[in-house]
This record gives sequence, C-alpha cells and structure tokens, in this order.
Amino acid sequence: MAGLAFGQVPTVVVGCWDGTITLQRPAAVQLWFRTRRSHRRLPLEVPVTLERDGWPPLSGMTEDVSLGGALLLVPGGPDLVSSGERARLTLALAEGTITVDCAVRFSSESANLRHFGVQFTIVQPHDRELLVTSLEDLLADFQTGPADA
Repeated sequence: MAGLAFGQVPTVVVGCWDGTITLQRPAAVQLWFRTRRSHRRLPLEVPVTLERDGWPPLSGMTEDVSLGGALLLVPGGPDLVSSGERARLTLALAEGTITVDCAVRFSSESANLRHFGVQFTIVQPHDRELLVTSLEDLLADFQTGPADA
C-alpha cells in the first residue's frame, strides 16, 4: 500500500460533512475516509473475535479495516466493552488469520448491535504482512473491479 497515491483509487466525491468525506465509486462501492485518521480505512467485512481477560470472547464482523485499526460490529446489548479497554482481536482474512493487540477507542449501540472502534497497538510482522496484502487486494478490486464481475 505504501506508494499508492489517493488519486489512484477511482472515486467521485459525493458528500463532505463533519470532517468526513464520502467517496463513491461506480458499481455503488462507497468508502468513508476520515481526514483525522493516520491510516485510511477500507470497507472489509471479515469475521472477528474480541478477547479480554476474565470475559467470554465476543464474535462479530468488521465493517472497515486499516493498518491502524478497525470498526467492529458485534450483536448484543449495552456495556459489552468500554472505551479504553485492552483486548486481543482475531481477524479471519482471506489470506489467513491474524491476531493483534488492540485498545477500544469508542463504543456505541444501535438496534441491538454494538459498534467498537479499535486501534491496533501491537501487530506482529507476519500478521502485518497479511493485513497489508488484504488491503492491497481490496484496493486492486476497487481499481479493476472484482475478478468474478
């Protein structure tokens, strides 16, 4: 992903508000890039498990992922995880399963679905390589369209 300029991803700006730029690509693919982030997040839905000491694991899906963090969607009620908590996150990527240490940055609830923003704090080199490969493949799909299209 290093060296890939923003303009290389074919997109059209369709809205900008509250510091969020909404980009839309033909074929109805939308990307949300928050300008305050160190790493741009890409829409990537993969199964995840969030583990914390002394608590049962939580299973869910990612909504988006970057090299620095992810947005998780987990079914369940309020107060499952608090901001500031440390956890281990396992992501089942197409290229393989990775486990990273993370910190919960925010938590919200809507329609019995919890949203957790997590920041990756420790990522082992092998896991980082798999994550970079997954995101590069996703960017390539945005540029050329999926292989089965």
